[in-house]
Amino acid sequence: GRKYYKDETIWDSYEKNGVTHTIVKNKELWVVFWSKDNVDFYLSIDCQEDILYEILGSIYNAVEAD
Repeated sequence: GRKYYKDETIWDSYEKNGVTHTIVKNKELWVVFWSKDNVDFYLSIDCQEDILYEILGSIYNAVEAD
């Protein structure tokens, strides 16, 4: 099994494209984990909360070529 160590008092979830992302704060880092098509994903980043949500949203946006 998997274990994610986190501060028990700070967590959230974020839904995008039918995928639920679990967000926790671990000391100074944001930790996000989610699963899609039997694949586990994990992101650990030190940033402001609003930037974290921008990054998560950008994962699902197509990048246009110049």
